[in-house]
Amino acid sequence: RSLPDCCALVVRYAPADLSNEFVYREINKSISSASSFSKINYHRPRSTNDYRFCVADANEYEEILKIGRIAIGHLLLPITAFLPGLKLTYCANCWIIGHTKPECKMNPRCRKCLDNWEFNHRCQKPILCAQCEGPHLSTSIECPVVYNYRITLKDQVKKAINDGLINQPSINQKREANRYVEDERFETKQTNGTKQA
Repeated sequence: RSLPDCCALVVRYAPADLSNEFVYREINKSISSASSFSKINYHRPRSTNDYRFCVADANEYEEILKIGRIAIGHLLLPITAFLPGLKLTYCANCWIIGHTKPECKMNPRCRKCLDNWEFNHRCQKPILCAQCEGPHLSTSIECPVVYNYRITLKDQVKKAINDGLINQPSINQKREANRYVEDERFETKQTNGTKQA
């Protein structure tokens, strides 16, 4: 089980020759409540790696963010909050961006060739984009329409945050919202803002 994105941090620019296990151990030396480690995979090759992990203790989370760096081996690497990517709204019926399947008025189409989809459909035609009719999938970042849509969406979200129309809850607010009913078979005690069994 992983914690929500508001509890996640990223260690940036770890040399690619360091093993994942070594990086995880080094993070745990500095941040005892760190868990759910994963290397972030990028589409382009890089000479360094970034690692995402969750921090269960709110005090530790705030402290390490304030420091802004963590020692990995003999290196002092930057550490930042994890910011998830914006989710693209698209229809799984017609594959056009900007609406979802329940709102769609079209018949279902093949996600590759965009022909009308039938139960025994075997796609034999070339890939076709529903946005620009290019030779790529309809939700691919290769599509100029999708690329511009994502940039516009990102700008609109930034503007809404700056204008105060939306806000990102703090780590403590998220924890309150995600609280679950505890199992009475296990006794828990409160320690420094974290629960321990």
